[in-house]
Amino acid sequence: MIFLTIPILTINQWLLVVMLAVNSALGLYYYIKIIATMAERQEAEKEFTDQLHPSVYIISGVTMSILTLLLIWIGVQPNAIMVIIRNLVAIN
Repeated sequence: MIFLTIPILTINQWLLVVMLAVNSALGLYYYIKIIATMAERQEAEKEFTDQLHPSVYIISGVTMSILTLLLIWIGVQPNAIMVIIRNLVAIN
């Protein structure tokens, strides 16, 4: 988002920045609403999840943590992933 916003601000296109912010807010609201609905369903179906082995919860938590950190890393340092992709394409 910052990579899009800074060049747009330098050419004084404020409408685009406002549209970008509104779009981001609407997307965030939409996904939070979905996550809240999923959490409510989990409470209703709790008797089924209580039957899972405790290691499933640990593995799920570790996997989600790794994926979250990877997503943040790609968002903050997109050049690193671009170099990896370019190297993979260059091999073929």
